[in-house]
Amino acid sequence: MLWGGVSGYAAACWRAMAARTDVALRVVVPAPNASAPFDASLMSGFESRLLTPAEVPNYELVRDELLKNDPQVIVLPGWMKPLHPTKLAADPKLAGRRLIMFLDTPFRGTWRQYLGKWANASYFKRLSLAVGAGDRSRTLAQILGINDRIVRTGTYGFDYHLMSVNFDASSASRPWPRRFIFAGRYVVAQKGLDLLVEGYRLYRGRVADPWELHTCGTGPDANLLRGQPGIIDHGFVQPSDQPGLFASSGGFVLPSRYEPWGVAIAEAGAAGLPLLCSSRCSAAVDLVRPYYNGQVFASDHAEPVAGAMQWLHEELERDPSSGYAMGVRSQQLARPFGADFWAARWAGYFQEALREKLPGH
Repeated sequence: MLWGGVSGYAAACWRAMAARTDVALRVVVPAPNASAPFDASLMSGFESRLLTPAEVPNYELVRDELLKNDPQVIVLPGWMKPLHPTKLAADPKLAGRRLIMFLDTPFRGTWRQYLGKWANASYFKRLSLAVGAGDRSRTLAQILGINDRIVRTGTYGFDYHLMSVNFDASSASRPWPRRFIFAGRYVVAQKGLDLLVEGYRLYRGRVADPWELHTCGTGPDANLLRGQPGIIDHGFVQPSDQPGLFASSGGFVLPSRYEPWGVAIAEAGAAGLPLLCSSRCSAAVDLVRPYYNGQVFASDHAEPVAGAMQWLHEELERDPSSGYAMGVRSQQLARPFGADFWAARWAGYFQEALREKLPGH
C-alpha cells in the first residue's frame, strides 16, 4: 500500500491488516513531519518503509519500494502528485499486478472534477478497483468515468477499541461532562477554525454557565485560539492520549468548510460523544443522524455552529441522561469503521481485485 501520510488511525488499520493470515502487508508512506508529528512507534507491528522528504520525489526509489516482496496487489493514493500514482500505474514494471486506487475527495460539481475524467482517463482504465471514502467519493468516481462495477467504499478506518474504552453507558447516573471538544488541523480554509471560535463566542453569550471548548491539533491558524474566553488549547495530542481527552468531553464539534471524510468524527463517535459537524463533512452521511446522535449544520457561517452548541447544551439541561443515549447511538454508527472491520473489508477487496481480469486482457 502506498499511502499519503502517517496517522494514528491509519497505523491501527495497518496493524489489524498485518494480524490477518491471508494478507502479507507492506506499507510505503512519507515519514511524520512537523505539521503532523506522530510518534514513529505507531509504525511497529507491520512491515513499512518511511520515505524521507528527499526520497518522496525520487520516482524510481518509490517504485522499487512498492515492488519489494513482489506484490500481487498494489494500492495507490488517488492522483496525489508527490507520490507519482498515475506514473506508477503506467510503469511496465507494475504490469501483471492488480491496482486499487483509493480516494477521499467528495463530488463537488466543479469544472476541475469534470475535466478529471479526461485528464486521468488512461490511469483509471488500469484499475481493478477504486475505493472511495464514502458515497460522495463514490459519486465522484462515477463522474470520473470509473465503471461503478469496480467502485467500493471504505477508504478509512480507525482504532475503535482505543477510542471506546472509556465510555460506559451504564454510568448514565453520573453527570455528563460539560465541555465541547474539537480535534483537527488548525486551518481556517479547511477546518473552519474561525467559525469555531466565533460560533463558540456567540454560544457563550446565549446560555448561563457555558461549557468550555477544548481543542487539540496543530496548524498555522492556532493564534485564533489564544486569549479566547472559555477555550483551552491542548496542542497536538498523540493518539494514545486522545481517549482520556475525549472521555472528559460532552460533545464533539467540527465546523469544516472542506472535509473529504472526517475520521475524527468516527473517533468521537466511538468515544460515545454527541456529534456536531458541518454539512461539508462527508462522514456526516455515515455517522450523524440529526436529533438522534447530534446535529449537521450549514457550513461557512458561525451562526449554525452556535446553534448546534446551544442545542446540545439545552438538551443536556432538559434531560441529563440524553448524552449517554446519544453516545450509544454514535458508537453504533462508528463501529463499522473500526480497524478490524477495515482490515476485513480491504482483505475482501484484495481478493475481488485478484478475481478481476487484468485491464487490457
